[in-house]
Amino acid sequence: MKALFKEIDENQKAIDKIRENYAGSQSEEETEFESDGRVKKRESNEYTFFYLNGQEVTTRVKKDGKILSPEEQKKENEKTQKRIEELQKREVKKEAKEEKAKEEGKSDEKDEPGMRYFCAPASL
Repeated sequence: MKALFKEIDENQKAIDKIRENYAGSQSEEETEFESDGRVKKRESNEYTFFYLNGQEVTTRVKKDGKILSPEEQKKENEKTQKRIEELQKREVKKEAKEEKAKEEGKSDEKDEPGMRYFCAPASL
């Protein structure tokens, strides 16, 4: 079972590495309607995104079809930078924990669900 979880973890890491080479844009539109079906309000946002350590990082670049003002763009850039720093810190902590566990000869068995978890009734 431990070998299976190790293989799954290695596969997920490989997928995350591939994702980091991918970036794109996405559009989002939200429409509110009156009770009679007429459009009350319509908002649209456009984002750019990329992956860092397996996590998606998005930045809004347009609102209602218009490029953000310099002030709004600055706020978005600050939010994105904060998210990047958070993900980098998390990765450093994760790597340090893994390294420490290796040095101490510990395994991750306590973090892995066993057969009991998969075979247990839904009431557990």
